[in-house]
Amino acid sequence: MAVNQTTMGVVKHLFAKESLTHVFQPIYNIINNQIIGFEAFIRHKQIQNPEVLFNKANELNKLYDMDTISIEMALEKFSRSYLDGTYLFLNIFPSTIIHPRFPAFLHELKKHYPSNMKQVIFEINEAITEEAILDTPEFLRNLTIVKNMNIQVAMDDIGKWGVPLEKMENIIPHIIKLDQCLALKLSSTLKNQMLVRELVGYCQQHQITLILEGIEENDDLQIAKELGVMYGQGYLLARPQKDFVN
Repeated sequence: MAVNQTTMGVVKHLFAKESLTHVFQPIYNIINNQIIGFEAFIRHKQIQNPEVLFNKANELNKLYDMDTISIEMALEKFSRSYLDGTYLFLNIFPSTIIHPRFPAFLHELKKHYPSNMKQVIFEINEAITEEAILDTPEFLRNLTIVKNMNIQVAMDDIGKWGVPLEKMENIIPHIIKLDQCLALKLSSTLKNQMLVRELVGYCQQHQITLILEGIEENDDLQIAKELGVMYGQGYLLARPQKDFVN
């Protein structure tokens, strides 16, 4: 009984909305320096590292709950910001998408935020422990439900785990986000330049939007532009912030 009470106390602490908040990092059109959207990052007042937070939720078999609470809280704040024409990037685990309660959750979001759904982009968290889920019929079926609700889909961390292009052809994302490892020293790393150029060409051919994450140096930003990158995110452009700022 004591173990159960302890566990319930941890769960209550993790999911208490007063303990949770978000920061929002702008995503830019790096050609005209205009903000096109914001990525939401969950924060816990006592647990500083978000990875620790989600690992704890996973240990308690509550990852779905943490993921959906985060999505709803971020969308609720976004809905009060009246940012027409701007997108909200919401991280989501593949295991959340295949959860039995996920379709009903989507419909509840649409019911409460009907005018904002066209601005939502689900950014699939490419956790290596969940990579196998991407090939399952349940994932592809529920992803179709997402797309039919006019919610765009982004693949995250491309280049970090070496996600094969054929896997992206099954998912058919609207957006791919290149991992920050490709932006790091991009101006002086020929291998990264060749891969970014290849992925820019692939995205142009398949009408996919490409975003380069982790831009921290001006030299890397300039090379990204030369390679054909139009959209970027990183500390050089803007750090995560508590509010939406144009």
